[in-house]
Amino acid sequence: RKRTVAPPRLLGKMEAALQGAIELIPGKFYWTSRSSIPPDSKDTHYFSTDDRLIYEPFFSDFGPLNLSLLYRYCQLVREKLYGAEMRGKKIVHITTAADVRTKTNAAWLAGGYLVCY
Repeated sequence: RKRTVAPPRLLGKMEAALQGAIELIPGKFYWTSRSSIPPDSKDTHYFSTDDRLIYEPFFSDFGPLNLSLLYRYCQLVREKLYGAEMRGKKIVHITTAADVRTKTNAAWLAGGYLVCY
């Protein structure tokens, strides 16, 4: 049986801010890298962990972040995805860091969440 791939759909005005974001949980959780964090809208909540979950290097390494930071991230994301305050909103983890090492750790956290949950 031949599989067909759906053509990319056009984004509406409300979804334009998600342009280029990686959809991790369909319709709910996204990850992206941008130069700044846009303001929340009625349908979308943006957050960053760049200044909250920071790797403590042993020498000249940059990660990955340790399991305690992954656990804190998972709790944060679960609270945002399933908490009453954010119900029905799309949750977008944005990294605004110019440093590729910080971006890598932010992506690692999002991937770690998918593995754990």
